Amino acid sequence: MRRVHRTQVKGKWNDIHPEAEIGEGTDIWSWNYIGKCRIGKRCHITNWVHIGDGCVIGDDCNFQPHSYLTSNVVIGDRVFVAGGVQLTDIKYLSSEKHPMREPVKIGSDVVLANGVRVLAGVTIGDGAVVAMGSVVLDVWRQFEPSDVEMLRVRGVKYVPIGRNQP
Repeated sequence: MRRVHRTQVKGKWNDIHPEAEIGEGTDIWSWNYIGKCRIGKRCHITNWVHIGDGCVIGDDCNFQPHSYLTSNVVIGDRVFVAGGVQLTDIKYLSSEKHPMREPVKIGSDVVLANGVRVLAGVTIGDGAVVAMGSVVLDVWRQFEPSDVEMLRVRGVKYVPIGRNQP
């Protein structure tokens, strides 16, 4: 990994932290915020994407417009994040000035369809597909790790609807 080079930034008006580490071959389009984070090789970041401080993104990931990652989100390799997806590590606001946070972890080969919301403390296993508009709460933990892999879910309570074929 190395710091971003101008040849990788395809658009204008990006706000990229000077200490962001962006892998070789990653494309960044216009109107994005990229905090102090690590982004792997050959990622594709379209317009209006927010990637907060402390995020770690694997190789070959694809972020569609209006994707929003707060800080402390870890994403594996070959993940597709569709438009309007929000991944947040903010559990709740405390009486202090700092919110309570729990990291979000997304495995490799995952698809997050349009409008998915993944809330603080959630881990989504490798190969999972989360259907459009689903809200994934911390109760995802009710599944065993082996059950979470290759799982397809939908809805606000994310009802399991099957498994992906490897």
